[in-house]
Amino acid sequence: MTNTFIWPGGDRFCTAGTTRNAVYRYRLYSFGGALLDRTALQEGHEGGLPDGSCLDADGMIWTARVVGGKCLTRMPPDAEILDVAELDCSWPTSCAFGGSDLDTL
Repeated sequence: MTNTFIWPGGDRFCTAGTTRNAVYRYRLYSFGGALLDRTALQEGHEGGLPDGSCLDADGMIWTARVVGGKCLTRMPPDAEILDVAELDCSWPTSCAFGGSDLDTL
């Protein structure tokens, strides 16, 4: 099941493969929109399965972790998870930033 559809910039496109417990980055072919060169940014994280995601003002990917994950993960679009934010709920399905500076989660 594919969740998360975000464009972190340039020709990069990211998705979350919820049932595969992975976040993928692709190169988006500008003519025709084909997705090329799939790279796993994250696979097998023990804190739940990746679901909805968003980008922050610094271009970091925040991903909600469902199925008892109780957390959000943060990572750049070209590397592994940097941080884990623990939550008081067990099934976070998405996240978003708001506020005048888009700095409120």
